[in-house]
Amino acid sequence: MKLSYKKLWVKLVELDMKKTELAKKAGISSTFVAKLGNGFNTTICMQVRACKYLDCETF
Repeated sequence: MKLSYKKLWVKLVELDMKKTELAKKAGISSTFVAKLGNGFNTTICMQVRACKYLDCETF
């Protein structure tokens, strides 16, 4: 089953932020962001980091 991170991409557009900028500022790898972009499963730890940086509860 392919996952959807559509809410994350909408949030990035709202913040006028690029994926690479998110990776750098949230302290997550570009590989993690690429996995999100392709709908792959990812670790909860990295998702939490991204959520904390973006001040959101879930993607």
